[in-house]
Amino acid sequence: MKYFQEILLSFVIIFSSCVKEIDNPAYNSVSNIVVNSIINPDSTLTVHLSKTYFPYESILLNNFEIDNISRANVKFYEKNNFIGNAVFNDAGYYTINYKPKESNLYRIEISTDEFIEVKSTTKIPGKVPIDKIEIVNDISENDVNDSTIHKLYYKLFFNDPVNETNYYLFDIPKMSYQSNDPVIGTYDWSSGNKIFFIFEDILFNGSEYALNFWFEVNEIYFKTEIRLYSINEDFYKYLASYNLKQEVEDEDNLIPLVEPVSIYENIEGGLGIFAAYNLSVDSISYNP
Repeated sequence: MKYFQEILLSFVIIFSSCVKEIDNPAYNSVSNIVVNSIINPDSTLTVHLSKTYFPYESILLNNFEIDNISRANVKFYEKNNFIGNAVFNDAGYYTINYKPKESNLYRIEISTDEFIEVKSTTKIPGKVPIDKIEIVNDISENDVNDSTIHKLYYKLFFNDPVNETNYYLFDIPKMSYQSNDPVIGTYDWSSGNKIFFIFEDILFNGSEYALNFWFEVNEIYFKTEIRLYSINEDFYKYLASYNLKQEVEDEDNLIPLVEPVSIYENIEGGLGIFAAYNLSVDSISYNP
């Protein structure tokens, strides 16, 4: 799970701190606090704080250097009950030795001498277990070097909770994979060269679903984790809006006459994202 958090938070922090003055012209006249926190039941509460700049200040910083905030009062609440103050560690991170609980609502309040108070709330989604993973096909072929490549097709089965809208992120750590599943369509989210699939339960709400995916291997034996993240609405909207922004503003496939896309944010009085997920893990192995 640390692997996923490192990829995600690195992307979120850099993206939020360096380009917000472009995405949100209304904020250009003042510097703003940027809050980034993705919480889950398996990790202690953590938040990263930085700030945006005037456009000319961004030029002086080459648009890449992030100015972290090291003196802030960061309070966490669980269902309106005060948990405690987070302590500054390093590089803009504040932590508190407390792991959030599934299905609970959390609030963060942040005050500094430089900015107005900002706050946000988010809810930990319930865990959706992976029931089973089945291999459905193994297509073998030789590559240009006459090595055998195995194209492995799988189905991941899980039961979607009833009477609510649920959102998911699918990943196989440190592997490239593909899917033509109808629930995914073009909704993927990328960080660098890594692709994650995000989707909602609109086509299978409250029922069992079998998500299809495949990948290629040339190894005689391998074992890998399969991860199904139950993500909350805030997290889904953030990732989906980023995906849409990338599609609309892709220089190689520019869509004419389209309004600029804003990245979803939920920080009252500031910028950034406060969201949550819950993780289910299974594994598969292959021995042809």
